[in-house]
Amino acid sequence: EEDIVAEPEDRRRFSILVVRNLRRARTVVADVRMLAATRAGADRPARRMPFGLVLGEVVAEVRETLVKAGLRIDVDEPIPHIPADAARLRLVLLNLLRNAVKYADPARPVRWVRIHFQSGEPECAWWVCVSDNGLGIAPQHQGRIFSRFYRAHPDTADGSGLGLTIVAEAVRQLGGRVEVVSQPG
Repeated sequence: EEDIVAEPEDRRRFSILVVRNLRRARTVVADVRMLAATRAGADRPARRMPFGLVLGEVVAEVRETLVKAGLRIDVDEPIPHIPADAARLRLVLLNLLRNAVKYADPARPVRWVRIHFQSGEPECAWWVCVSDNGLGIAPQHQGRIFSRFYRAHPDTADGSGLGLTIVAEAVRQLGGRVEVVSQPG
């Protein structure tokens, strides 16, 4: 059989392309599984843990990734002492922090992500705010970012477009709501 990619440089480029596409496929499969697990677990009783404990575990899990990406993470004190559904809260925090890494602005000399808390109105006990100084989201994308497979910055980073869908579904199951406030830059 004829060798389609005969030149060593062509083989190298082809290998890089195959690896990149396999990584993308693995990400999509993992995200679809995560979304399915979130929906499947909607009827299961929640394993409740203190919010601060879940947050500490998630931050420890992603700290190395944040540091490699040059992001500083700040968590405001005091952390509310409220029991939370550990699995769903973990999904929310992991996806938001991973997005902060993916969409960090490489032009900024100092990149950060911050988690802070605000006491809410009577219908909402607490707001958990995750903010960063990344690329931002233009107004025309904000109404769609929680939709399946939608990506506001498709050329910036690999992804499936399911991360914020997972966040929205998990927050809904927690009895909360998710909102975005952003602007480019």
